Amino acid sequence: MKAKEIDRQKDVQVIQLIRTNLLLRGAGKPGDPYRRVEQFWSDDGFLIAENDPIKEMKNEEKK
Repeated sequence: MKAKEIDRQKDVQVIQLIRTNLLLRGAGKPGDPYRRVEQFWSDDGFLIAENDPIKEMKNEEKK
């Protein structure tokens, strides 16, 4: 008999983040086009996450 996977949530919190949209990143060349990048920061100035479309495209190419 196959064991069931169990996911248990230990803690859930609603937190405040700062979202920024960088208007321009990249060199405007093949492999490094101009693009918008979205970033999420904590209140005390730590970068939590970044959404860079070119990084996502490169990750898809590796699959």
